[in-house]
Amino acid sequence: RSVASLFKEDTIGITSNQLTSERYGYSEDFDIFRSPLTDDNESVKDRIARSLPYDTRIYRLGVWAWNQYQPFISQFSEIDNSFRPANETIDEFLKETSDREDWFGWLHFMEPHHPYEPENGPVNQTSAQQISRRVIAGSGNKSDFELVPELYQQEVEELDEKLSVLWNALPEDVRVVFSADHGELLGEDGQWGHPSELRPEILNVPFGTKNCPELGEVVSLI
Repeated sequence: RSVASLFKEDTIGITSNQLTSERYGYSEDFDIFRSPLTDDNESVKDRIARSLPYDTRIYRLGVWAWNQYQPFISQFSEIDNSFRPANETIDEFLKETSDREDWFGWLHFMEPHHPYEPENGPVNQTSAQQISRRVIAGSGNKSDFELVPELYQQEVEELDEKLSVLWNALPEDVRVVFSADHGELLGEDGQWGHPSELRPEILNVPFGTKNCPELGEVVSLI
């Protein structure tokens, strides 16, 4: 059951992740729902990915091939952002709620997330994507390994700055739940990103609330 079904007020969902889109049922019971992926704008890569069984050998091979293709194509043209930037998601959400007195809102941001491509990092976004993808694919060099944590940190700081616009625009009495779905490995035991392992670095995520009941010291997303 969609959490949106629990509210009588207007429900608004804005997501920057293609996987949290209408196609996968996330729009259910929302009065207004926006995501970057619809059947009308699906790319060839998206169609291929959708046709492959997830987390199988052929799927992982496809991911590897895409990670090899990205650095190659970037030699001839600039690469677009991997995800819709947080400030666009926030702006759209604030526009939808500006004339509404009571509402339930759900926003999903992709930063910080591989590939790490901060707007104001030590290298441009195309180079940042190349370096990040090399490291995730296991083919980075020493300078790549040293730079990727810096790129990740910059993405965290940039998201924090963008979120300040949201926090300042919300009424004081709004109930807020802020969390993440997973952490990232930044070279621990030679691993990067979020592989399918039960590690504290991946499982322990930020969680904060405002104007909500105390939930205790341990909170689970399950």
